[in-house]
Parts: sequence; structure tokens; C-alpha cells
Amino acid sequence: LIPGDTGHLTFGRSQTTLGSGNLAKLLQQYCANPGARFAARLAPYLPRFLAIDESLDDDPRLHNVLRATADDGVMRD
Repeated sequence: LIPGDTGHLTFGRSQTTLGSGNLAKLLQQYCANPGARFAARLAPYLPRFLAIDESLDDDPRLHNVLRATADDGVMRD
């Protein structure tokens, strides 16, 4: 996170953001894929992503799961 960044939590090389709602869309697609290794860990967060819950900016457990998905081929495709 960059202080003052209005996009809030940002993920991936395309810099998909919580604030735009696009991070929620990306994670919904990821979780819907039967091969997604971390879907079970991310799925409980989906309602908060859809609500653009800015407290996700400061959730270290979530941040670790997001980092882990970067190595999942499903997320890379």
C-alpha cells in the first residue's frame, strides 16, 4: 500500500485495485475456477471485496494469501 493511494489495496502486475471494484471481480473469477489453489482461503473475503471494505488494506492474513496466489497458474492465466 502506498500512503494516500485512493485505489486502496492493489494487486498484480496490472495493479487491480480494491477501490475500483476490479479486484473483487478478479477474485470472483479466480475463486470460481475449480483449479484455484487458494480459492477456499479467499472466498470468505469476497463479500468484503464487493463492499469495497477498506479495512482489507490492513489485513496481513489476506495479504499473505494474495501473495501466494501469484504463484498459482490459475491466477497467472
